[in-house]
Amino acid sequence: MNSIEQQAKIATHHGEQLIHEFQNLLLNWGVPENIIVFTRVAISVVVIMLLAYVAKKIIDAIILKVIHQIAKRTKSLWDDFLVDRHVFKRLSNLIPALIAYHLFEIALSDFSSTYYEVIQVLLKGYSVFVVVWTLDAFLSAANDMYNTTEMAKDRSIKGYIQVAKIIAYFFGTIVIIGILADKDPAKILFGLGTFAAVLMLVFKDTILGLVASVQLSANDLVKIGDWIEMPNRNIDGKVMDISLTSVKVQNWDFTINSIPTYSLVTESFQNWRGMELAQGRRLKNSIYIDVNSVRLCSDDLLEKLEKFPILKDYLSDIRTSLKNEGLVGNGEHDIAMGVRPSNLNLFRNYVELSLRSNEDINQDLSLIVRYLPAIDKGVPVEYICFSRKKDANEFENVKASLLEHFWSVLPEFNLTPFQNPSGSDFRMILNERQ
Repeated sequence: MNSIEQQAKIATHHGEQLIHEFQNLLLNWGVPENIIVFTRVAISVVVIMLLAYVAKKIIDAIILKVIHQIAKRTKSLWDDFLVDRHVFKRLSNLIPALIAYHLFEIALSDFSSTYYEVIQVLLKGYSVFVVVWTLDAFLSAANDMYNTTEMAKDRSIKGYIQVAKIIAYFFGTIVIIGILADKDPAKILFGLGTFAAVLMLVFKDTILGLVASVQLSANDLVKIGDWIEMPNRNIDGKVMDISLTSVKVQNWDFTINSIPTYSLVTESFQNWRGMELAQGRRLKNSIYIDVNSVRLCSDDLLEKLEKFPILKDYLSDIRTSLKNEGLVGNGEHDIAMGVRPSNLNLFRNYVELSLRSNEDINQDLSLIVRYLPAIDKGVPVEYICFSRKKDANEFENVKASLLEHFWSVLPEFNLTPFQNPSGSDFRMILNERQ
């Protein structure tokens, strides 16, 4: 270190000698002294800036190249993300500034302090900016590294990273203003209290987004990849990105919506993540039966329905019970005793037994078949179960196949689905009357 300092002093001494000789030459030519001073300052600035530029190029060509090669050879991902986010490249801008700062201190030591102070202030402000700029890149690299972990699948820290960046730039700006104005940054910060109302108005979305991001992350309300629905905002799709101020959602029709982050806290939305993590997706449907088609089963109908394998044991128990009671063939007595089942009862049991024997239905979760209160559209037979197929296309296929099957077997039970009369029905009635 001593040899380097000695060489630097020798180089500075030779440089000063050259500058003095050049200054004496200008004096001999009759150039005014103030012009000579300005020329010397200008030459010093140009030479020092060139030296700083050369130093930056050397750093980029040698040091950064070596760092990149080391990052490629190591197994760690940290250095790769630091290189990809240009952390080292941004930090390297600080070295030329430090070189220029110290060289100006030597070169302008004989002049009025005004020149040196102006350059010193500018270089200090630039150095603070480089530090904050580098911190920005480092935080982005930290977010990239976090996204490679298993925890990132459940919780995103992008909101926290953006908050940290805003804080860094805010305090960096305060420090730079303090340097340029030669004021204590703490006093400037306290003085901003008088502009708090204006700042809150200007940065309203950012402040609300900051609070919302913390709530979303802390309560695990939504994350990237979740399927959400917000009917009041025409949103039905997967979350692509969550930032401090907005959430980007790609709908199933491939349109993209962007909503304020705080709307996910102030408004209601449906998150389908629970369904995706569960062992099944709820399937709920109703079949409306015409009340006029509901009647007690005859022996012939019971015998006819025994062709359905899943009903065979159930019907056999019913026929055995009727036979033991001596009620087979005695329809009027059956009605009085209330023991003969209706065709609607058999259909309800058929639906339940069909669902319980279906491999696409998760038997470990709830399975309910019930009647809803009769309405002007008939008697609803509702079934609720959980499909093992959770993918939208596969789920809809399971849902459709069940409904198609139940509709198609209704005539076998002498039941009629309810349907509002259409034009063809009215024409048929008119033709019959004619």
